[in-house]
Amino acid sequence: MLAGSVKASIQYTGTVLAAIGIYPQIPLSMAWNSGNIGGSLKRGTGIAMQVMGGNCGGIIASYVYLTRDAPRFITGHSILIGFVSVAFFLTFFMSTWCRLENAKRDKAALEAGAQEVTEEQKVLERELADNVPWFRYTV
Repeated sequence: MLAGSVKASIQYTGTVLAAIGIYPQIPLSMAWNSGNIGGSLKRGTGIAMQVMGGNCGGIIASYVYLTRDAPRFITGHSILIGFVSVAFFLTFFMSTWCRLENAKRDKAALEAGAQEVTEEQKVLERELADNVPWFRYTV
């Protein structure tokens, strides 16, 4: 809608629909990122890197939305559709990997039998973060 029309009302409608689809992804991805990184230092670093990457979007947009491309901005829209597509495939890959890793850890836990988490293991969790055998990823 944004690139397909020069009519302002259609472009505004496309902008609203794009915002409705994209803005909820910010808190969802923040929650998914923070829930899938064990250990406070590692989690804080991961969240900071995600915010840093998100802030780069404004810098990129200032270089791909050029006044010479107005009013349809085909180049800018195409580049951002490419970024959204890459994000979609990376999310699909990551959720698949998390499912497979959880299944592998569930199988190992089943073979080991039910055990209580000891204080030593809790200390180990602080060091190994999400690499401990009982950590499960959110899918």
